[in-house]
Formats: sequence, C-alpha cells, structure tokens
Amino acid sequence: MAQNGQNGQNNFITMYSLPNATGSLTLGILSIVSFCCCIQPAGLIIGIIGIVLGVQAVNIYRSNPAQYTEGSYNNAVAGKVCSIIGVILNSTFVLVIIIKWALFVAIFTSVLDGTFDPDAFQF
Repeated sequence: MAQNGQNGQNNFITMYSLPNATGSLTLGILSIVSFCCCIQPAGLIIGIIGIVLGVQAVNIYRSNPAQYTEGSYNNAVAGKVCSIIGVILNSTFVLVIIIKWALFVAIFTSVLDGTFDPDAFQF
C-alpha cells in the first residue's frame, strides 16, 4: 500500500500477517477432521488450543488493525470458528462415551453384586 508523503515521495506501509492466525485455522480444521477419524480426545485438546490461538490473534489485530492484513484476520476468525465447532463435536462425543462407560460399570457391578434384574431392561 503506497501513500504520498509530504515531499511527493511514496511511503510504503508494511503490513504483517497476524501471528498464530494460520495456526489457529490449521488446528481448527484438524479438530474437525479428528472428530471424523474417531480421535475425539486429541481433537478436543487441539480445538481448545486453536481457540486460544485464534482469540490471541484477534486481540492482537484489534489492538493495531493498520499493522496487519485483513486476510490474516479472516484466517484467525475462521480458525476460531472451526476450533469451536471441533470442540463442540468432540466434547459431545466424549460425553457420550463417558455416559456409556458409566452405564456399563453400573450394570457390571450390579451383576457382580447379584442385584442385576434382567427383567428391568425389557422393551
């Protein structure tokens, strides 16, 4: 981007990419992909890291928007959104797995105790 200076000279303003914007986008996409590949605990961790990086990048941009490119800001926002979607998907699936294991343990311990009633599970 060029602007005319006081003496008719061109002054160039250097714009930088936001740090961690691309990283946030990459981690957000990996978080969603890990949900599809059945690696939910890793996807949950990756998504949380992606959210943190995206929030940091957006805050850096808001502190000085003229110094950073709008494209890198858009990458940071997209990374934050993808990471949030990945965290929601992965945490929902992890919660379902925890509930399944809790039910399994409850049924298994009742079988071992002799208090299991199979007639209670008729549909």
